[in-house]
Amino acid sequence: MVPFCIVNADTGRKEKAMYLIIDKKEALRNPKDYHFWSREIWNDKQCALAAVQQNGAALQYASKELRADREVVFAAVQQNSMALEYASKDLRADREVVLTAVQQDGYSLAFATGDARVDREIVLAAVRQTGWALQYANIDLCADREVVLAAVQQNASALQFAATVLRADQEIVLAAVRQDGRALEFAFDELCADREVVLAAVQQDGTALQYASEDLFADREIVLAAVKQRGRALYYADDSLCADREVVIAAVQQEVWALRFADETLRQDEQFVAELADVCPRGYIWFYEPQLSSEKTARKAMRSKDGLLLLARQAKVSLLNEPIMMKELLLSALEQGCLKDALRTLIASQKKDILNALRTVMAWYGVELPDALPADMNGLNVFGNLICTAVCEKREGE
Repeated sequence: MVPFCIVNADTGRKEKAMYLIIDKKEALRNPKDYHFWSREIWNDKQCALAAVQQNGAALQYASKELRADREVVFAAVQQNSMALEYASKDLRADREVVLTAVQQDGYSLAFATGDARVDREIVLAAVRQTGWALQYANIDLCADREVVLAAVQQNASALQFAATVLRADQEIVLAAVRQDGRALEFAFDELCADREVVLAAVQQDGTALQYASEDLFADREIVLAAVKQRGRALYYADDSLCADREVVIAAVQQEVWALRFADETLRQDEQFVAELADVCPRGYIWFYEPQLSSEKTARKAMRSKDGLLLLARQAKVSLLNEPIMMKELLLSALEQGCLKDALRTLIASQKKDILNALRTVMAWYGVELPDALPADMNGLNVFGNLICTAVCEKREGE
């Protein structure tokens, strides 16, 4: 080995870096250190073979002659298919070499040259491994049904590289949208208005509704299937369906914030609000959180664990300043199995009125809370356990 220097980009000074390997025996003992081989070592076929067998990408450092050596290149692509990029032009058109590469990673078809991209067997092998490799295929093969079908079954987005005639083929498009509903984006316009195709797409991914024909935005069956799969698909539905109680509740049950896309009149409907509170408490709580200052909505929130803890976190809510409401919250928390969590949340708020109401209620349970309640997690856990035990014992005594 001999030392060699590099120039520091910051200082402009030459600095000793590593030792350049110039001995063939040493190079063969440590082929992983190919970065430090001298040019003479890289001109040696035996050393080059040893390096690419460790890491196919090492082919980029080989001499021009060895990058045109079939044995060296073949060994490189067997280890790393993307090493095909560094092979000579002739070997990137070699059928056996390219086929070996694409069978490992279809993307390596991008580096193929000559007749390799026209070879049906090579392209078929590539798209079966990586659907997106269809973009590198010859234009004639992008119109081959078997090739395109194999591509979209592996990656539905490959549909965008298919010939127009196949993007209008129902079987091809159905295969794509069943793999990924969003592939509907690349379908021919006529199929975006095909109920069977669109229904299959939204059942796989509800947001695929955005790529359907506008006439289907008002199709109740399709929209209902879409929002059941992805609540946010309600955004693309016709206004009439955004006011449909069943459709909106299905959307909110899937994604609570889909309620923002519901018709305003429906959101203000008391019967709808009551139904939402029963079937989807999380959706009710999420949207009507600003209204938790009213006794009616606060009591509805207590029906679920999520709502109860949300109410406990809202230390600003004047209702919790009242011992009666505080007692109801604690008893509801006990029933919901989240009393400790609720107590920790209330104490952590460190709000004077909230803590006074809590002291009043706990006095009734026979627990006297100190003037200064802890804010750290250990202290909160201790007091939470103490109060929880007292409430449970009192409840059992009743």
